[in-house]
Amino acid sequence: MALGEKLRLVGLITAVVGIVIAISFITALALTPPVRVEVGGALYPLVGGKWYMFKGRETSTEPVIEVWVMLPANRSAWTRAWVEVRNWLSTNVNGHVELIFYDAGGHEIGEGEGLASVAARSRVRLILSLSWAEGAGPGDAVWARLRAVFTGWRGVPTPWASLI
Repeated sequence: MALGEKLRLVGLITAVVGIVIAISFITALALTPPVRVEVGGALYPLVGGKWYMFKGRETSTEPVIEVWVMLPANRSAWTRAWVEVRNWLSTNVNGHVELIFYDAGGHEIGEGEGLASVAARSRVRLILSLSWAEGAGPGDAVWARLRAVFTGWRGVPTPWASLI
């Protein structure tokens, strides 16, 4: 066999192996269900300067995702809320965090929301900008509701998880 033929054969074998590995990876992703964790609950009574902690997990045996929320100590400064998301899972997650405020009649009077990308076993901090309905303000808020939804792919190596 000439050198050129050997190089073509090596190239062909390399291409076939690469295609087999790619198909295996895509098949594994298709068979692995995505991770979906919902975290939520009520902030009641509404107190500034206090951390509220919420936990969510996919199943009772899985590690948790924690969402911590704190409002400024001075109620008149409630134009923002501090949020810390702690991901104890072994996979990266992306999520949407939403905070909705209600008055005594149960009407929605304020809200804030943000997006978070949290690497496996790490934490991120967010500042949510709060907006209030016309004629309503922080003084009218009696309670609030946190809702956060995080999704990720189990088994995806950490550097590649953000590409999916």
